[in-house]
Amino acid sequence: MSIHPLRCACLALVLACAFVLTAAAGQAAQIQWITASPTSVAPGGQVTITVKKSGSGNCGARIVIQRPGDPATIIGPFGFGTNPRVFTHTFAEAGTYDVIARPKKKGNLAACNGSEKATSVTVSSGGGGSRPTGVFQKSRDRVLTKKKPGDPGTMRPAATAGSIAKDGLKVKLITGVQVKPSASSADFVVTTSVPARFSLHVLYAYPTKVCDRHYDGPGGTASIGGRRKHWETMVATLEPNRSYHFEICAETEKNVFEHYVGSFFTGRRTASVSINKVHIIDDGDAGIAGEGEMLFFFWVNGQALPSSAVNLSSGDTWNPNAGKGLDPVGETVRIEVAATEADDRFEIVPGAPGHLALMNASGGDRSDQARAKKTIWITPDRPGDPETFTKEFSILSDHNGMQFRVSGKIDVRVADPN
Repeated sequence: MSIHPLRCACLALVLACAFVLTAAAGQAAQIQWITASPTSVAPGGQVTITVKKSGSGNCGARIVIQRPGDPATIIGPFGFGTNPRVFTHTFAEAGTYDVIARPKKKGNLAACNGSEKATSVTVSSGGGGSRPTGVFQKSRDRVLTKKKPGDPGTMRPAATAGSIAKDGLKVKLITGVQVKPSASSADFVVTTSVPARFSLHVLYAYPTKVCDRHYDGPGGTASIGGRRKHWETMVATLEPNRSYHFEICAETEKNVFEHYVGSFFTGRRTASVSINKVHIIDDGDAGIAGEGEMLFFFWVNGQALPSSAVNLSSGDTWNPNAGKGLDPVGETVRIEVAATEADDRFEIVPGAPGHLALMNASGGDRSDQARAKKTIWITPDRPGDPETFTKEFSILSDHNGMQFRVSGKIDVRVADPN
């Protein structure tokens, strides 16, 4: 029995696609391991938790910390803009805690492939150390909210649950609260009239319970060690351009406590993208001397920039002077550059960026086209790092007859949240 040549070609194409998809799945990003250091601490001790992914691309995950019988503490979800990711967590009470890295979708970032990875931490009550009032970290995907009137810097002291007798007078325990928000973090300074322990919760909604352990919010922290009258701390993993509530709880040695409720608005993250260098590695004209006219097309976060026609040959370098301002901008910037020889007859094919937007209408050498693309993370490498910085990039195109390398920089800034 004979097989029609067209049917044979289609079967070969299907088998090739299946092979490519299988190979890609085997290299997909997944959680490789999680470690905790140290693995044994006293109550109030800090532990560094490190999570590493393997495979290509980025993916979402979260950390679940739980003592049997207790509600879980959640860190994340987060992506692997830096790999590995490093976090610190304070363990308040004695016991054995499971520390688990689990795949978890983060916004448009798909959950990591593969299974979860786990380790454990032992907190020994015999190891000494002071017990903080609690550590609270929990996160959930939410849609960004609009700025509301009165949000920036609005401090509303809540009703106190106790007062301090000092020199025969009743005085407030919490005497000062300062908040300095940035795009993805906020610094806090708290002062009290007498030494106290502190805990802080940053919340999505106004708190309905006073100093409750279980909050729906992106993060929190607690003081470590003895009581004090001045406390400075920072909460990271916040989202830009949205409002947050917070609650500060202070507790004295005699178990008198007071809480303070306020709100703040994080700043807008902005970015200025500059594409300032294209180096031609292969102009696609083997054995032909002289320059050839090339057409370049640029996209930043899916938005087209003006195209350019220029005479270039292998080894030449050109400054396209292309750029785009993004205000506001999220955690990543997507850059794409496509090129073709001008002597090829072509047309722009409508469609979302991510596909080569140049196709021959008729004639010409279709192989003389190339594309460079990359998604670049523009968040700080570690919590507390400056949020205003410049990141340089260099992207190598595919080699489809023609090949080039495009370079530039991204200036990241934070607009005043107020």
